[in-house]
Amino acid sequence: MKKFLSIIIYTTGLLYLFSAFTKVYPINYFEYIIKETANFDYITTQIISRVIITIELCLGLFYITKFNLKKFTIPISIILLIFFNFILIYQAEPVPATITPISITSVSFTYTQNFESNFSAPSTLATGWCFQQFTGSKAGTTFDNYTDNTSNAGNTYLFDMADGKSFGSLTSNSKKTRIGVAFKNESGFAISNIPIKYTAKTYRVGDTSRTILEGWKVEYKINAIHINDASGWTEITDLKYEYQHSSKVISGNSLTHSEVKNTTLNITLNNNDILFIRWEDKDATGSDDAISIDDFIFNEGGNPLPVELSLFSANVKERKVELNWQTATELNNKGFEIERNTGNGWQNIGFVAGKGTSNTVNNYSFTDNSNLYGKVSYRLKQVDNDGKFTYSNAVEVELGLPKSIELLANYPNPFNPTTTINFVMPQAGNVVVKVYNSLGAEVATLFNGKMDSGMQQLQFDAANLTSGVYYYTVSTDFGVKTAKMMLVK
Repeated sequence: MKKFLSIIIYTTGLLYLFSAFTKVYPINYFEYIIKETANFDYITTQIISRVIITIELCLGLFYITKFNLKKFTIPISIILLIFFNFILIYQAEPVPATITPISITSVSFTYTQNFESNFSAPSTLATGWCFQQFTGSKAGTTFDNYTDNTSNAGNTYLFDMADGKSFGSLTSNSKKTRIGVAFKNESGFAISNIPIKYTAKTYRVGDTSRTILEGWKVEYKINAIHINDASGWTEITDLKYEYQHSSKVISGNSLTHSEVKNTTLNITLNNNDILFIRWEDKDATGSDDAISIDDFIFNEGGNPLPVELSLFSANVKERKVELNWQTATELNNKGFEIERNTGNGWQNIGFVAGKGTSNTVNNYSFTDNSNLYGKVSYRLKQVDNDGKFTYSNAVEVELGLPKSIELLANYPNPFNPTTTINFVMPQAGNVVVKVYNSLGAEVATLFNGKMDSGMQQLQFDAANLTSGVYYYTVSTDFGVKTAKMMLVK
């Protein structure tokens, strides 16, 4: 039984050794399982698969020699295995050379690529583009008919079909290809919220019964070294392309299907950062399919977020709130509106002028002297010179609560015809708020019910009243307070 098992192990090892050397099935699938399970890069996967083959062959030889086969089999086999593994690792797909990324020269930079020029074939790529394929070097081949090169699945091609040129691959089984493009931010500014757009295309359809739809998986990584970095990639799900045709299309040169995919990449690309985007075949099983990308557009419209806010904080000092913030870069920055929320919506409480355009660090501050209570939130509304604006994240402070009800000044005062009455509840409880004229006659009941603890606001509309002095009274379980206000029409 042991001899039988050892022969099976040895035979299996020889089979994998042969398939690895010739790069045919089953080693392709074997390596695919290793790579997908452990997320190794291509070279690591090749080395691990060869090590496993070596162990398998040595185990087989060890048990076979126990049954009185020639003793020199082991040293000779080990020498051959080292030789074959050296050849196989040397034969492995090389790591793509470091490419020259496309330079982002300004925050309004826009890049388009339709593959009609600068791509005589993928072996002559435009600046910033690269590819990784599974077998041999066929990327220099132009694919112009569905019957072309169908035995060369796993290769990238410049497609030159009836609808024009595009860049993609002929895919099948575990032969996964990748194409990619890299950009380097050399604008001197941080760039955020970058629009990405491309057209996904399907030409040849070799299988119509896939359990995994054929198409593109699209990922990005900041400061990737090359297209087959093993980790650190983030999928851009809005750019994913999947398609299943109802019937095979294995002849001709016309477009079978296309989709425009676009999204805004919500990242911040700092100055000198490199953004790498790659398209990876989804690796469906079955016969050869031809898929490609076309009409790629980076940062369409050149509309990045103009100001990079690197710090925003709030600190309480003697019941005053001090806001501090910092920008790393600014572009056409008119300034910052300061907004406050005490629980009843955001209100503008001030403005601080910006530095216009700057690529140096700038510090800003604002102090809120309103003597508030409870939880208070603040945010910045950054405004461009052209009126465009964006909000910062909110920061929150806890200012505590009084021991009894406390009235704060209504605003505005004098008013016409509306004003906001502000008061602080030390605890949750019953509240009645009424307004009286100067003769003591009740003119309005603004609230009668329960309120939570903290800052409270009520609107008083005096559109139907005459000018004069009015009083508002806030009655609670914790006391009664009255304040004066003036209506001027």
